[in-house]
Amino acid sequence: MPVVTRLTHGLIAITVMPMDDCRIPDTMALKRHVCFRAGAGIGTLAVALLLCVCLCVWPFRSHGGDFAGQPFYPGERLVFVVTWGAIPVGEGVLEVMPRTDVNGLEARHFAMVSRTNAFADIFYRVRDRMEGFTDKDMTMSLLYTKKSEGKSRRDVVVTYDWDTMRSRYFNNGEEHASVALLPGSFDPLSMFFAFRFFDIDVGKEFAIPVSDGKKTITGRAVVMDREMIKVRGVDYDSFLVRVDMGDVDGVFKKSRDADLFVWVTADNRRMPVRMKSSVVVGSFTVDLVTADPGLRNTPESNAGSALRESP
Repeated sequence: MPVVTRLTHGLIAITVMPMDDCRIPDTMALKRHVCFRAGAGIGTLAVALLLCVCLCVWPFRSHGGDFAGQPFYPGERLVFVVTWGAIPVGEGVLEVMPRTDVNGLEARHFAMVSRTNAFADIFYRVRDRMEGFTDKDMTMSLLYTKKSEGKSRRDVVVTYDWDTMRSRYFNNGEEHASVALLPGSFDPLSMFFAFRFFDIDVGKEFAIPVSDGKKTITGRAVVMDREMIKVRGVDYDSFLVRVDMGDVDGVFKKSRDADLFVWVTADNRRMPVRMKSSVVVGSFTVDLVTADPGLRNTPESNAGSALRESP
């Protein structure tokens, strides 16, 4: 994935919603593959937020079909503001919506949209959308999508075939790469939500396999400290986590040797409230502005959408 600078400039909106239009071209005839479409050119901001929150996800605890006691619910909405140095360049929204079906499997659905503000548009316009799908127990990815309509235009589909243990990367209908999967691999977006199920504490180290269709790596994170942090006038009891996600496509690509730090709340929501790192053109900060917890154990929270399958 090219563009390191895009993250610092992007506006991120992450939305978990029903998958309405994920279709693998008929010519691919991919039986039993779970499709993953992603627009090319992730916004720098989008990726920044994504990588920051995709901290560590191992060992993972399955939570099955029940929402009770979970760290997030359908309807959750987290709004972030992104700055490059001291300059606002965008904002982001993470949102969780009802489950859906992917190729006959019950799936959780997450989406991320990045969008630069008017100022950043002058230098690098970003309008990107990512979507990630996992099985209902959140033990592996089923689908990941990314689409870009900004300065760079791409329409990427990555499929996860757990029978052959390979992921395949398509851009604009043409296959460009195929890599082996590790057991329990997540896509770059879904791993953020998976992380929020884990119990973390100072000194713990975590690792999780991640695949974007072009690479499969093991992402790593270390819980550095527990501290009070003030974000936009609000005090949070939080854990400070240092993250290393390598250069997986769809995940923020920081400057060489630069550290990526994420602060997550020290409660059962494990909600990201601040992310900071350096990029080739400076540094960025992503701060939480508002948080709507969504619906808890209501019929709506467990509602799925219509079955969607790849042709």
